[in-house]
Amino acid sequence: MEMEAPEETPYMHLYKARDLLLEALNNDPASIPLHSTLGQVYLAVDEPHTAQPCLERGLQLVPGCENLISWCNGLQDEQVTLDTLITDVPEFDTPESFDAHRADIMGIACEPGMRPTYIHTLFYLAQLYGHLNAPDKSATYCLMTLRHQLDDPNNNVPRDWASQCLHACTCVGAPPDEQAQIAASLAKLYIQTLHLAQHKIDLLPDTDILFPTLRDATFIAPSAIDSFDAARDVFKKAMAALTTAKNFFGLDGFVTDHIRLLQCQSRCYAKLIPFEPDRKRQMAMHQKRIDVYDPILHGDFNLNAYGYLVQEIYFEVGEIYSVLHDLKVVVHWTKPYMETNQYAVDSIRFFEKFLQLYYYQQGKSDSLETLPARLYVPTHLDTHSVDDMKPFFNGVFFLTRVYGKVQFLDDAKTVLFWTKCLEMHECLLQWIPSLGLPNFFVDEIAISQEMSRLLPEKINHLHYKRRRL
Repeated sequence: MEMEAPEETPYMHLYKARDLLLEALNNDPASIPLHSTLGQVYLAVDEPHTAQPCLERGLQLVPGCENLISWCNGLQDEQVTLDTLITDVPEFDTPESFDAHRADIMGIACEPGMRPTYIHTLFYLAQLYGHLNAPDKSATYCLMTLRHQLDDPNNNVPRDWASQCLHACTCVGAPPDEQAQIAASLAKLYIQTLHLAQHKIDLLPDTDILFPTLRDATFIAPSAIDSFDAARDVFKKAMAALTTAKNFFGLDGFVTDHIRLLQCQSRCYAKLIPFEPDRKRQMAMHQKRIDVYDPILHGDFNLNAYGYLVQEIYFEVGEIYSVLHDLKVVVHWTKPYMETNQYAVDSIRFFEKFLQLYYYQQGKSDSLETLPARLYVPTHLDTHSVDDMKPFFNGVFFLTRVYGKVQFLDDAKTVLFWTKCLEMHECLLQWIPSLGLPNFFVDEIAISQEMSRLLPEKINHLHYKRRRL
């Protein structure tokens, strides 16, 4: 490679050597010395990229050097990074020396002429520690820069310094989802407090307080809630926290989380109602529970993805309408209400929607269909699982009871609803024992047996009354 060559063709002999080495490698491709020599030839003809793989192969002559190239590359990258840092911090060897310089000028920072220099030093320290992957120190100096920027009476510091510090708040501040989750958890705590107060359950006297420094405004003992006004104050705190959580967990993008928050809002009203003695105001709050679910009841959701959530809401709304019916007729039946039994009819409608989703989930239809004339256990449910059977039969039982609650001015219409109620009670009495589940639906079966004896007499009484009229 050190031979003299004509100026016109300076690499001719090297190219010949390259060809001979390549030919030799065809006969002995595993020869490490040949690869090493070929790499040197490529370097001599100014082809370093072609030389690199040959030289790496040649390094295998040295034991334990398999990772030598990668280690050298990493060392080179670190050197480049270090050079960049030193360039960004002129006249200072290390970040610590720069920090020491900041300490040196701190004593004279109060002088008007030194304030810009001092703040400038803080700003560069924030950048420097950011490059060194020290976010805590970087954030500290960002905060100090912003504070001095805002306190500067002469406004001599460029505004972009403050904007850089404000940009750091997106990383340093609490993420919005964390704030929303905290608000949702706080709302659940308030709801549980109302529940404990309703049932007159207080904290045990010897219970250790986990957070003794919390103010009374944050934690409210259940024993302190002894009136509607006190309960309403806790209710307002819970609703405010839920509003904060809903602002982040919107229906568009967080369907499941948003629906869970709506359910918390409904429970919030439900826990306040027992403290309200006025029947009409109780009914108004139950109506607000239904209004909370308005986006879900009138929305268009993918039932394959969110059917179970919609199903939960259908069941709850059916329960609420049933309670509204009971509150409406608790004093006496009015003729206008007996014409429609609107609350009971709405309750039936939503319990039927609840059951329709069970038959939709069998996968035999692309849309909700009317319930079959005679109900049956959906094929996708495990008849040996209490967890599968309990919700389905709860829906059937609640629907059955609402059918028996109605009383129309038109006796024929009442007979129609009561007859349906009787059929469903008899259906339950046939279903439940056939499942063979121990201690399953015991109380409900007792009610169905009682109603199966009473309903025929009530239906016959209406028939006799109509004939007599």
